[in-house]
Amino acid sequence: MWTRRNTFGYWSANHVHPCGEDISLQDSSKLFASISEGNVRDFARLQGKRRLEKEYWAYDSTSISSYSETLKQVRYGKNKESDHLPQINLLLLFGEQSGLPFHYRKLSGNIPDVKTVNTLARELDILGYGRVTLVMDRGFYSKANTASSQVHCRRQHRTFIREKTHSRSPEGIRDYGSYDSRYGIGASSQAVEWDYSQDRPYKKDTIAGGRRMYFHVYYSVQ
Repeated sequence: MWTRRNTFGYWSANHVHPCGEDISLQDSSKLFASISEGNVRDFARLQGKRRLEKEYWAYDSTSISSYSETLKQVRYGKNKESDHLPQINLLLLFGEQSGLPFHYRKLSGNIPDVKTVNTLARELDILGYGRVTLVMDRGFYSKANTASSQVHCRRQHRTFIREKTHSRSPEGIRDYGSYDSRYGIGASSQAVEWDYSQDRPYKKDTIAGGRRMYFHVYYSVQ
């Protein structure tokens, strides 16, 4: 309660609002209760379109442990807190520079990160975003997601996914010629050909082909 009052006190002193000189705890509760899911989606969508060209968007998840026996989404899964409790998974898409969330979803605790990438791409299309640059950690990596990313990239999105392991470390990555003084690391990028296949249930067939990708390797002594 102290943090809430302190935060609103600072905010109300620097903004014009209809609640008088300060926002009481009762007023803040009413304010939050008045915000609907539709308001949240509209805010995120408008902010996302405003900042679309200015920053890349990071996609990550967290697990929220729960003792609830009535919520259907509370399931046992890979608990990131290692507390051996069932959980709900929260997926969040946010801007690297602004720190603002542009999209989020609650999922059952037994759904792994790697299963959510295709759904995210479809939802971004539905929300009307243009070309989005997405960055994901290795928890979202799989060959299927990499192939799927090529399909979405062909339409509009760009995707960077950290590979779990790599055996394609280029020669000379530790040499001075590969050193990037801006970031203090060795860096190398190369174009690679990716063989992919895509099942099309609506046509009952599978298409295959090659796509150009870029493989980036970074090396730090530490």
